[in-house]
Amino acid sequence: GDSDQERAQRELARGWKAAGRVDRVGLWTWDGKDLDRLAEGHPFDFVVKPNNVTVTSSAGAFESARKRGLETIAVSPFVRGWTLDDMVSKATAREGGDEAFTRARLAGLMLRFALYHPASIDRLVVSMRRASWIRPNLDSVQAGPLSPDEKKRLLSLAGLKA
Repeated sequence: GDSDQERAQRELARGWKAAGRVDRVGLWTWDGKDLDRLAEGHPFDFVVKPNNVTVTSSAGAFESARKRGLETIAVSPFVRGWTLDDMVSKATAREGGDEAFTRARLAGLMLRFALYHPASIDRLVVSMRRASWIRPNLDSVQAGPLSPDEKKRLLSLAGLKA
């Protein structure tokens, strides 16, 4: 059942929308299980959740959101950088090669993994600290979904099974 806090949050969201304070209201979810408690006529428009190579519950959560008519917004394709750092270290130790080149290539794979997730997300929020990363990110988007070999490599470097 709903908690008093959940009911109060829904009413607050409805009130803000009715008063014109916000146009849309969303929910943060981790695994999508909380979405099962949404009643018919809920005030929410979208769901936001992490979606990256280290988060394995995204497909079910996004599918659950879509069934409830919610837009799906994914965040954090790079896990704040430390996952990328670890994967670059593993890749250069295993395969050799230039660290800067490996970093750029793996960052592109991570972005494509998040963007072309099987759950077909509606939007992906990517925060960038440098304007110089815009072009490489756009190039990654143009490259399309990961090939089976690219996905296998990425998951292996993340310590996951393909």
